Amino acid sequence: MTTNEAGCTGDKEHRWNYSRLSSGTTLAPQYPIDLLTITLWRQYRMESTPSPIPLGFHYFTDMEHYRLQDALDFIPLIKSVRGTFLFLPVYSSIAIPEYFLSAWIAESIQPIIHLKIPIENASQNHDLYLLIETYAKRGIKHLIFFDRPNMRRAWPPPVWVLSNLVEGFVDQILPLFEFSNKLGVLPVLPPLEPGGDYWDTLFLKSTLQALQRRNAHLQFGYSAYGWTCGHPLNWGAGGPERWPLSLPYHPIQGNEDHRGIRIFEWYSSIAKSFGFDHLPLFILDSGKPDTPLNSFEEWQAIEILNLIRSEQAAGKDIDVQTLGLWMPGEMDSAEFQRGIEKIKEWQDRLEAKNTAQAVHPNSASVIEHYVLVGDSHPAITDWRLRASHAFVLKHKATLGFSLQQASKAKRVTILATEEEIPEENLNDLRHQGILVERISETGTALATILRER
Repeated sequence: MTTNEAGCTGDKEHRWNYSRLSSGTTLAPQYPIDLLTITLWRQYRMESTPSPIPLGFHYFTDMEHYRLQDALDFIPLIKSVRGTFLFLPVYSSIAIPEYFLSAWIAESIQPIIHLKIPIENASQNHDLYLLIETYAKRGIKHLIFFDRPNMRRAWPPPVWVLSNLVEGFVDQILPLFEFSNKLGVLPVLPPLEPGGDYWDTLFLKSTLQALQRRNAHLQFGYSAYGWTCGHPLNWGAGGPERWPLSLPYHPIQGNEDHRGIRIFEWYSSIAKSFGFDHLPLFILDSGKPDTPLNSFEEWQAIEILNLIRSEQAAGKDIDVQTLGLWMPGEMDSAEFQRGIEKIKEWQDRLEAKNTAQAVHPNSASVIEHYVLVGDSHPAITDWRLRASHAFVLKHKATLGFSLQQASKAKRVTILATEEEIPEENLNDLRHQGILVERISETGTALATILRER
């Protein structure tokens, strides 16, 4: 079994190394950037019109951009889109300067440190404890410990082959987590490789089980990589409850699994099965593609933000504390600015729409929920109408065939393939701040999906 570009276990050859450090890419005014993360905090209520979504960013992967002037240059950009968090990768025991961290904290942008350091003997690493203490004194509230421990390369060969690998991992993190708690810092379990050499869902289950068995009274969070793994955004929707035949290491054709941006549903289900009902989940790199992109597709960022808003608007209990959206590293300052402007434009449109609806709540031009049906084939259209009958009644939705009518709705469910209603038409709706979900399935699969909604 091989690993593809986004790191997910799959059937493709490894063609592009995402673990490389960025070098030479320019960003306002002349900076290299590796990733942009859009961060979604659960600071808004689950209602039909959620509050605007705050944003956050990953910072550079090197240690060359920690001058005070660097902070002063980037803070206005991030604040322009209401940024509230900054993810900082750390690869050694050298602490990020206090003046740099203080500049962000003073502007209400909270840094989150991701310690991408070796796991072996970490619990006996005196420098690591000093580093934790230093960051706590400098106002840091979250520390993500390590990176992808379910991969062979994260461990020395003699350790990797041990049958109790996860127990050894918990031995390393437990003292660090306890020490962090004493200092008022929330430690976060490392993101795992989706799939991976040691299947990530099994690794997570074993880790949570070990923590539960040791009766560790800790305050902690966990994290995941929300890469696309070459799958559409709705891949794996419904989690293990909907896809019970999804098995580790051996994907079944026609059966979906957790390897996609909906990984949060699968991980949350695992955590709850061990009694961790409200464990904070940090999603990183959500939307990172299976193949390299030459430019930032801002529609994808907006699509994922809308997806989460749609889930919460539907009343689903999503324990995602932070949602990170990927942006490519190979981009110049103009493209970076364009991406920021597109996200800001979406924010402003959504805000304006919410304001208008608040002022005129009974306006006839506002449709709460519109079900847009594709009608390219009479037999399929007839089945869609019959399958959606209970769904329409349940959600008190308006059913029709008009994109123009759909543009007046707060939320739109599309029962059509991309050939019937192109994706660019849906992007137009999303850019207006409308919550959009496409369901392309037909037949009994469509009926099953609608029954579960």
